[in-house]
Amino acid sequence: MKSSLLCALGATCLLVGVAQADLKWTESIKMAGNTAAGMPPGMGGFSVQSTHYMNAEASRVDTKTQFGPMNMVTRQIDLCPTKKTLNFFDEGKLYSESTLFPASMMPGMPGPGGMPGMGGPGGRPGGSSGPKQTGMQTISFTFRDLGSEKILNIPTRHYALDMTMTASGCAGKGTNKIKMEAWTANFPMPAPCLAPTSFEGAMKSLPMRQNNNCKVTMKINGNTASASKAFGGFMMRMKFGLGQGTFTREVTQLSRLPIPASTFRPPAGYRKVSAAELDKARQSAMMQGMMGGMMGRMGQH
Repeated sequence: MKSSLLCALGATCLLVGVAQADLKWTESIKMAGNTAAGMPPGMGGFSVQSTHYMNAEASRVDTKTQFGPMNMVTRQIDLCPTKKTLNFFDEGKLYSESTLFPASMMPGMPGPGGMPGMGGPGGRPGGSSGPKQTGMQTISFTFRDLGSEKILNIPTRHYALDMTMTASGCAGKGTNKIKMEAWTANFPMPAPCLAPTSFEGAMKSLPMRQNNNCKVTMKINGNTASASKAFGGFMMRMKFGLGQGTFTREVTQLSRLPIPASTFRPPAGYRKVSAAELDKARQSAMMQGMMGGMMGRMGQH
């Protein structure tokens, strides 16, 4: 009776009923201030369009990334029961398997491989040999509740955080000021193994090592219990600014219709390879795309 009453209200029925209902959504990530990413004027912008599929045990993300003259299509499947991540290279019909890491609350950033999601499992930099190194990262923040808003007719709570991040050792060097905003809906991610359970957990899921031999000690100053409210539900919109660049991630469509189980399996005809072989194939395609884009731009002048 309660679910039927709420569903009669329209879009609200997307958020109630079975707690672990399937969820599909599309979102965009855009960046303002291209020069902050070291991109020369006239080289184009940065944008990501992704479609997410999620049920109680798995998640799939299909992503189209435009970074200056480069265009890239990637796909990733995370499997909760086996704690594995499958990464795909569709042009070569290849996929690799790695250990699953919880998804970061932050939008994907260009990593050592040159594109979001190409820096290794979970967005982390790839491994390296040599002795163990140490680093320190300190995060200090203030938290504000800016009231309620609706996005796609879904009620959300608008929060803001002002953060200072200081790093040393193998965690990096220097201090960055980061401004963040989140519009959070009060319903959970269907696959609990993929969602950080707290603000502190979300911060620790961020890539911050120069290599996998880096042991990072993190210190967080601020009210983490209050900040967890902003990131404990489903984020319909998120903004964060670093230097002169500002990223905006926003959900543009959302559905709770059932998702076929085949969505979370490798397609027929795909060959399993090592992560290194997959990255090599991706980077080769990325370089070809970059050169083709630059030649195309030169030909227009």
